[in-house]
Amino acid sequence: MLIGRQGDLRQVRDALDDHRLATLVGPGGVGKTTLARAVAEEQSAESVFFASLAPLDATDLAPAVVGQLGFASFDEFLDAAASQQWLVVLDNCEHVLDAAAELAESLLAATVKLRILATSRERLEVQDERVVRLDPLPTDGSPSPAAELFLSIARQRGADDVLAVGGAAGTAELERIEDLCRRLDGLPLAIELAAARATTMTVAEMLGQLDGSLGLLSRRRARGPGRHRSLSAAIEWSYRELDRDERRLFDALGALGGPFTVEMAAAAVGEPVEVTRSLLIAMVERSLVVHEPVARTSWYRQLATIRAFAAERLDASGGRADAEDRLQAHLVDRADQLDALGLGADTAGPVELGQSYRSFHRAIERAIEQGARDRCHRLLLPLWWMAVLGHQAEACDLLERVVRRWDDDRPEAAAARGVLSVLVRVSRGMEEATVLANRAVEDPGLGRAFGAKTLGQVASVEGRWEDAVAQYQRGAEAARSVAADGLAVEIENLAAMALARKGDLAGSVARLEANLVRTDGSELANVWTGDYLATALLVSDHKRAARLARTAVEVAERSDNAWIAGSANGDLAYAALLDDDVDTAATHAAAALLAFQSIRDRVDITTAFVVAAVILHRRGDHAGAQGALAAEQAMFMTVYGSFESILLERVGPLPERDPGAAPMPTGEIVRRLETPTATRPAPDSGDAADGGRRRTGAEGASAARRFALVGDSWEIVFDGTTILQRDSKGLRDIARLLAAGGRAIAAVDLADAVVVAGDAGPQADGEARDRYRARVSELEAELDRADRIGDQGLADRARAELDRLVEELGRSFGLGGRARLVGDPAEKARTAVTARIRAAINRIEPANPALARHLATTIQTGRQCTYRGDTDPPWDLG
Repeated sequence: MLIGRQGDLRQVRDALDDHRLATLVGPGGVGKTTLARAVAEEQSAESVFFASLAPLDATDLAPAVVGQLGFASFDEFLDAAASQQWLVVLDNCEHVLDAAAELAESLLAATVKLRILATSRERLEVQDERVVRLDPLPTDGSPSPAAELFLSIARQRGADDVLAVGGAAGTAELERIEDLCRRLDGLPLAIELAAARATTMTVAEMLGQLDGSLGLLSRRRARGPGRHRSLSAAIEWSYRELDRDERRLFDALGALGGPFTVEMAAAAVGEPVEVTRSLLIAMVERSLVVHEPVARTSWYRQLATIRAFAAERLDASGGRADAEDRLQAHLVDRADQLDALGLGADTAGPVELGQSYRSFHRAIERAIEQGARDRCHRLLLPLWWMAVLGHQAEACDLLERVVRRWDDDRPEAAAARGVLSVLVRVSRGMEEATVLANRAVEDPGLGRAFGAKTLGQVASVEGRWEDAVAQYQRGAEAARSVAADGLAVEIENLAAMALARKGDLAGSVARLEANLVRTDGSELANVWTGDYLATALLVSDHKRAARLARTAVEVAERSDNAWIAGSANGDLAYAALLDDDVDTAATHAAAALLAFQSIRDRVDITTAFVVAAVILHRRGDHAGAQGALAAEQAMFMTVYGSFESILLERVGPLPERDPGAAPMPTGEIVRRLETPTATRPAPDSGDAADGGRRRTGAEGASAARRFALVGDSWEIVFDGTTILQRDSKGLRDIARLLAAGGRAIAAVDLADAVVVAGDAGPQADGEARDRYRARVSELEAELDRADRIGDQGLADRARAELDRLVEELGRSFGLGGRARLVGDPAEKARTAVTARIRAAINRIEPANPALARHLATTIQTGRQCTYRGDTDPPWDLG
């Protein structure tokens, strides 16, 4: 089932256009075979040969493969291939890698017209090989491609209740499905196995069973290839190919909670770094580990499902305790070296903490269980950064356990309460944060520094600027008393912004200028201060503010710091508005929203909602502006000080709030911001957000119908609702049928298929021909179903019968005896067009059920396809 793979399909096509060998590489269960079949189906049937290497071994591989392809010998195949433009698909090469590489080299050397598409978990290492890496399905967007796959499989299994994704309850269920797909890393096999359980389990129950176990991800009946009967079996298929040292490292990686460096992996396995590095490279090549450079540093990770398998292996070997102890010791040293509170902290520090947070979390849990107080408090100090890095809610829960475990008056306990207050403020609310901070400030050191910082931020949010400045001053002095100079600078910058909100803009800028000089030589503290200064300068020197903000954005991109990216893009949005460049402002506002959303920063995202409201109002999108303001109020109502009032007056107007407006989803606000002025919806249309839809109002509900391609999405208006759908072949088919206005269009024309005329030969009567073709169609459907559910036995039986029928068709219907032609073009076109139109309607259904019902009942598919719906009012096709 090809969902969310259009870009990958194009990439493979391009690779085969430029190279005679393309190898599709990716982890087990990622969908390599499905994509290879989709590529093959685009070719004329008689020019494609598909060989599955999974059941074969390296001995005499070439004769076995050409036998699968229907030839008596390798020489016979080469003779036939010499004059043909053929594509040979070699599927599942990883367990016979060397033999598959030799076979590919022999084929390519024997004839220049042949092309090969191989699928494998690692490259073949053949000359002029083009490697296309297939990643799991994206899990962003709503519904994401990963969630679309889940919903599609659940539909096929009859789990209709899972598919009711409209309304509040349905929205919550869709969010659970998205969460499930994220936790499965978007791996198609894992998603298909989970979705197959939708008839007997709720999504919430599936989520509950996922923690560290692969038991959910198996078929209830053992059908299909062994490696696809469960995800564990698919991973075992690769694990068996590892040598002893590689297996030791693979098992040890089960102790890691998320992304890791080579040093972390070396600590877990207890081997030197360079030895570990070479083993990791081998695992990356075998698609068991993913290499993801972040901020100029090599980071690695395993898909969650593969990590769960590694954890099971680690437990089975009895090596978990030693691996976790070694890793914990390494992370304690890293926590000390990060200089989380000093001016020596560099931009890589937050990146490292954000990337390795899961492993830090596990190490702290282990220290709590061991009663290791010193190690626990050393590990948790850098977690104050999580306030601007994400994971706030989880970090809060963890630190609460630490505070309860060691609830006394020692300085480290006070520091833990202070760090907890910082995190609680951004994730839970002001009241609880205030209670924690008031207890923390009883300690004159770090407890007071963090606690006073929190109390200052609470006062600032509530508009008590004098109290805020006083608390910040108290916190900065406490930080300096224990040499936490970096923390002191951060608190002083917050004090300067409180001065600006109080009305002392000159004093604010002076403080920030002084800190900018003081932090020269410390990139992180300096760019952070420069970003605050950019904000303060917006009302007096927005040109300089923009320069400082652009520098901050550059550093944020290089260091993967989402908070700085969000804040600096917000500054650039305001600066562009002051230059009357609304579209540039919109681009930066969208970037700010996405950055703050990525770290779940409830406080700062509200400032991005405000600038978004200004931009949308100035564009004439009044519904969007009100939706953004309502979203701000629903999340965290902002109290404007003197600084914000002056700034908003200059860039405004900010519309008066409509108390009846519904909060608009962040994704919809971003979409509206990213729609250029020239193509945005007409201003006074009365649109209002409703879960990604736009209602046009009762008067236009029955009059307007639109089905138009705008950029790479279709804008579809029906029954008073406007939706956007990603471009697909099925939507293009529907548009052509709507344009035909009731006139039939042949499926081969919709599919852009080429009808291959048969030559002279014995002809069967019409009734026999229809019976043959009907059975071919049934068998093709069975093959599709077998591939989808992984039933190799069903696939083999269907393919054998199909080959026999094709051979008879070749003799009886004038196809010149070419036995490899699978189905006639009209049948293949009918099957393909019907499937993709149905898929398009299924994707439309959650967003606009009325439109889905209309299309399902008015579009007739078959060899001739027709739209039989009412053409009054007419469709606007753009």
